[in-house]
Amino acid sequence: MLQFGGYSQGNGSNGAMEAQVGGDFGGFSFDAVVSKVKDAVSLSNYAMSTLPAGVSVDNLKATLSNDTSALIMLHYKYRSLTFYGGFEVIQFQDPSDPYSQGVTTLGGYTVLPGAVKTTEYDINKIFRVFWMGTKYAVCDDLDLAAAVYHYNQNNYNSGTCTNGGRWTPSQP
Repeated sequence: MLQFGGYSQGNGSNGAMEAQVGGDFGGFSFDAVVSKVKDAVSLSNYAMSTLPAGVSVDNLKATLSNDTSALIMLHYKYRSLTFYGGFEVIQFQDPSDPYSQGVTTLGGYTVLPGAVKTTEYDINKIFRVFWMGTKYAVCDDLDLAAAVYHYNQNNYNSGTCTNGGRWTPSQP
């Protein structure tokens, strides 16, 4: 799957590609997905009671990143019992393009110059997600289910902790 175009076409990135492979064997099923996204956008509002000068309630802030991810999902069914599991890893990197002039993005919202963050991932952020669960069909219209989820993220902060553990940004 390919995504062309950028924010002006209602996309959440400036291009993406994804591939998937999967299969079923008896009661066992698996899928694997890999993807690469260029200049993915994460939007936020200013969340302040008093907005900075020159900013309106229709302006947003953006953090851009190039994202690479891989995902594997497993499923096994034996009679009334079903097992699920999966693992995903996402690597966030600084984006390809700086957008120092700002950008008009999803929904036609404006991100003003200076409100586009493009250096959040000097150290790549690695986010890992693991899950597994089971479901038991007690009868045709009642299932019991249980699951466990685990998230893990590296420390991608290039600043140091000082003053009793408070974070201080690194100086260039």
